[in-house]
Amino acid sequence: MEKQVMDKLVHEELERIPTGPSGSSQNKLRSYYKMRRQNCLKKDPQRPRSEPFREAVEDVRKEDPVFSPNLPDPEYFGWRDK
Repeated sequence: MEKQVMDKLVHEELERIPTGPSGSSQNKLRSYYKMRRQNCLKKDPQRPRSEPFREAVEDVRKEDPVFSPNLPDPEYFGWRDK
């Protein structure tokens, strides 16, 4: 996948993850998701966005075990909180 196409896709997906206060777990989620999504698009563009999203939540929960993502449309990421 071309870098410009990948960057545009990831930017559009990040628009669906609201920002939080500076240093918040919500902002860490955005950062982890961006990193994981770009990495998976480079390796396997067919991989669904739900997988790197779940992994990003797991990354945040290593530091904040009770973190629950703030998402207006959780189904977009295939998310169901446990």
